[in-house]
Amino acid sequence: MFKPRKNNPSKKKNKQKKMMVQRPYFLAPPLYKAQEVRSWKIRYICTTATSAITGGGLTATNLGQMVGGIAATTTLAYYLSNVVRLKRISVWGAVATAGTPVQVGWEWSDNPTTSFASPTGLIVDESVSFDRPAFITVTPPRNSFASMWKQQNDTNSIGDFILPLGAVVDFDLQFIIDDNEVPLQSFAIVAGTVGTYYHRIINLVGSGVLTPINALNSI
Repeated sequence: MFKPRKNNPSKKKNKQKKMMVQRPYFLAPPLYKAQEVRSWKIRYICTTATSAITGGGLTATNLGQMVGGIAATTTLAYYLSNVVRLKRISVWGAVATAGTPVQVGWEWSDNPTTSFASPTGLIVDESVSFDRPAFITVTPPRNSFASMWKQQNDTNSIGDFILPLGAVVDFDLQFIIDDNEVPLQSFAIVAGTVGTYYHRIINLVGSGVLTPINALNSI
């Protein structure tokens, strides 16, 4: 016996809901974050080695120079950002001569200022094989000086490297483009091209030089 199909009102409602486009509705423009925190990985090559942990010092100013800036004249460039934060450092050191050990290392500064102390710690790795470079990767200790936001004019030490010639060093950084302030901070350059964006070649405190990879504008 044939039975008439009953209408199911719940199915109709579900179908109508699926057909509706769900969009937020505001009576006025919503709040938004005008200056986002941006991330950048900068790769450097060690062009002058440092073998002692007392040399190879990295400062907060160096981090800002890595992010870099735009040349305003042939001798002066303005930082892209006035604040920067270090998230991670990774280092690879390749063996140059079989049987001759190569070492990479990093030590956090335990007393970068007279009023602030941080936990220290030496991290090292060695290799004597062509197929495995010496490798370390470090992140700033929680609540340490190294983990905090820095201004570009901060010359306090973050830590010290041990780097062989040719070591590859990756810096993971965060910064903010402050587009409601005048970029007052600047750094000296030599024979720059006006309007060109440059990453700074880093002269580590004590000894050691880090140069951006060839594909990047460096000065």
